[in-house]
Amino acid sequence: MTVLTENVINKGDQYTQAEAALCVWKCAHSAGGGARGNLYDWLRGGEGAAQARQNCIEIAHFVEHAYLVGNDSRDALTRWSFDWDVVPVIMQAFMGRCPGGPNEITADIAVEVGHITVITMEVCNDTH
Repeated sequence: MTVLTENVINKGDQYTQAEAALCVWKCAHSAGGGARGNLYDWLRGGEGAAQARQNCIEIAHFVEHAYLVGNDSRDALTRWSFDWDVVPVIMQAFMGRCPGGPNEITADIAVEVGHITVITMEVCNDTH
């Protein structure tokens, strides 16, 4: 069992976990030139594609938790697309808070990222 699995916040149902993992994987391949982007490299952690996929699965509950924390304050995230708008902001915040890779993500960081995501999305909304 990995450290991330041992630090599970709320596993949620399997569908939402799978959706979050797929959204992280899609984000990694959409940002910065596909599989050569910074997010993909961060997810790989110096290993291969299999490790990147495994890390998407491992951090899915943290992504979901950050979303739920952010959305709990005024339903601020419901007007945004989870996969195209919110997950990239969440992942950028995780990368900034955990430069050593996904193994550094904790429940406290997920809560912090949830609040940062709301602020970021509201700023984006104000500029459009």
